[in-house]
Amino acid sequence: MPRSLRSLLLAALASLVFAALPSSAAAAPAMGSQFHCNWSNYTDAQRGAVLDRLAGAGVTWTRIDIGWDAIQPQRGARLSSWHIDLADRCVDMARARGLRVLGMLHMTPGWANGEQGTNVPPTDVGDYAWIAGWAARHFRGRIAAWEVWNEPNLADFWAGDVVDYVALLRAAYPAFKQGDPKARVVFGGVAYNDDAYIRKAYAAGAKGSFDVLATHPYQGRGDLRPEAPDDGTIWRLSHLPAVRKVMVANGDGGKPIWFSEFGWSAHGNWSGIPSWQRGVSLQLQARYLVRALEYIKRYPYVTQTFWYAERNRTDSNVQANNYGLLYRDLTPKPAYHALQDYLTGEGSGEEATPPVVRPVVRPTGLVWYGRVWRRGQLAAFRAERQRRGVSLPWRAFVGRHPKVRAVFGLSATGAGSRGTASVRR
Repeated sequence: MPRSLRSLLLAALASLVFAALPSSAAAAPAMGSQFHCNWSNYTDAQRGAVLDRLAGAGVTWTRIDIGWDAIQPQRGARLSSWHIDLADRCVDMARARGLRVLGMLHMTPGWANGEQGTNVPPTDVGDYAWIAGWAARHFRGRIAAWEVWNEPNLADFWAGDVVDYVALLRAAYPAFKQGDPKARVVFGGVAYNDDAYIRKAYAAGAKGSFDVLATHPYQGRGDLRPEAPDDGTIWRLSHLPAVRKVMVANGDGGKPIWFSEFGWSAHGNWSGIPSWQRGVSLQLQARYLVRALEYIKRYPYVTQTFWYAERNRTDSNVQANNYGLLYRDLTPKPAYHALQDYLTGEGSGEEATPPVVRPVVRPTGLVWYGRVWRRGQLAAFRAERQRRGVSLPWRAFVGRHPKVRAVFGLSATGAGSRGTASVRR
């Protein structure tokens, strides 16, 4: 067979193989990370270092929480210039590194609810609408999307009921849109895949007051694997189709879902630890992160995910303190390296995902696999070298590419192709 014809046939065969691959071949959602940039325990140098890390991992979005109580500590248009300057720096530093920003506006100031606490709804939702409009105008073109509060189905963040939240959402939506028509408005991420709460929100009139619906699909048992099948409760990532069913039933099947938080906390366990507080090892945190991103591909309506959080904390319980991609001193955890490998192929590959070897087709001298290991290392074609770690996006150079031949001893010829599989002898 002439070499040119053989090359064309191999290229065509490769494209058919990748078209037939299961969920791992589907497009992954855009990846973001929470960043508590406005918190006082950061210096500006540290803020820049965190953002450098996030950009270096291939993250394209960051979720920055902005406190209404900080921006507007007293009634009226006299705002806190110190907190506004800080928020400006956070947003501008993120954008300077190519990151898009999801702003999450929450926390009621005391003057707006009779000093009842930041989780208590404002007495007049028009007060929130005013600050929403101001924020959208101030950050116009710089904050790409606005999330209306955080976990309104949990009393820790929202002491009102679903009717109170929908009233806030309906007041905020036109205010955000008037301030920045291009910014998307996000239904505040509910804790877990709480389809019952979302159903009640629609019944209370939420339809038409958001562009994106968000959930926080943490596993109800803190160390549960991401692929655990739906058991009919809100406590599983796999319960997401129930949320989607509610959206479709209310005519919102065309709107995307974002995971504006998700993650696993890496810490030790002890006898009698509550199920929700169970931690995973550092290695398992890294593996679950990547496995979750692969698993989420089966839900094409999930277009954006945000890992919680950017770094470990010291101000809360053991569970909340250990979700970070970075240690407290901003050095990378294994989860960071795994994410970097997954998104860019440029990580250290320190923590490897167990191999999933799936033969697909056998062209001349080759076997194609979904993930391929050689002497304990993953062959990553995008990096064009052997690398321990998770399955990477890659460009397969079938045939005469010198580094491919050096690694695998390939002799066949062929053309380059993109996909999610790798090749081994």
